[in-house]
Amino acid sequence: MMNANRIIIDTDIGDDADDILAIALALTYSQVQIVGITTVFKNTGLRAKIAKHLLALADTPQIPVYAGAGHSLLCANDIHEVPCQYTADMEQYTAQGDAQVFLRHFFTSEKAAFVALGCLTNLAIFIEENPELVSNISDVYIMGGCFHRHANEWNIVCDPEAASLVFNSGLMIKCIGLDITAQCRMTQEDVERMAYHANTPLKKLLLASCHHWFNKTGFLPILHDPLVIGALAEQMDMGWRTENVSIELAGQHTRGMTVCTDERIWGKEPVAANVLVATKVNAREFIDAFIDRVFVQQGGTR
Repeated sequence: MMNANRIIIDTDIGDDADDILAIALALTYSQVQIVGITTVFKNTGLRAKIAKHLLALADTPQIPVYAGAGHSLLCANDIHEVPCQYTADMEQYTAQGDAQVFLRHFFTSEKAAFVALGCLTNLAIFIEENPELVSNISDVYIMGGCFHRHANEWNIVCDPEAASLVFNSGLMIKCIGLDITAQCRMTQEDVERMAYHANTPLKKLLLASCHHWFNKTGFLPILHDPLVIGALAEQMDMGWRTENVSIELAGQHTRGMTVCTDERIWGKEPVAANVLVATKVNAREFIDAFIDRVFVQQGGTR
């Protein structure tokens, strides 16, 4: 596990179900303390309401939620778009305030790891505006990039400039890329097992989130973001290795791509490594463990 068990989760919760599943998984670990949640990308106000609703159903309403940047560093986004996970019963909740105000206040005197489950805009803004506080971020865990094949992964593509700034910040970064997380693809049998144990309001919310995403995209759940939580909480054997990674900021087909230098092709270690990259996962083992922790072991009565 990481040196500190205090984490801030930065999330674009509300579209793909993996964000809400990841936060629910984090809440099952007694050794992990979520000290705050910040939302990022497009309608961060509604994303905060979704997170607050989740925390209320999980009996952890004391965890604060802050709305962050809706626009990317250089691009305007549709900040009024309604996330597919949002429902009318979430309207009662409001964010505690602005993400940058929270991050600046927290890291003035405290240390924690930063867990990025969405694009890196909030973290990039914090680094730019508060360079003297960056050392209080103990680690950065990122679901982002793609390192073992060519692909433009969503969280990086949504704000490549922010990703470039973060990757060049000197922070201790661990990345779990799309090529690893996409292996954690649930089957229909997995979803049916989740449904069998969906015997509390919280579990029903999580299952409904999976259905919302399936109805929008046709995809069964893929545990992209939960895998980051599992990695930081359990020290899973992810086969970490160092890479020197740059973010492609131009190119018709390559903007947002995570590009590793070529030293390893020639049998050498990267000279200026800036990221630890996950290289493998036992997907079936993790999927089963996720269902057990979040759906089977959390009790409730049918």
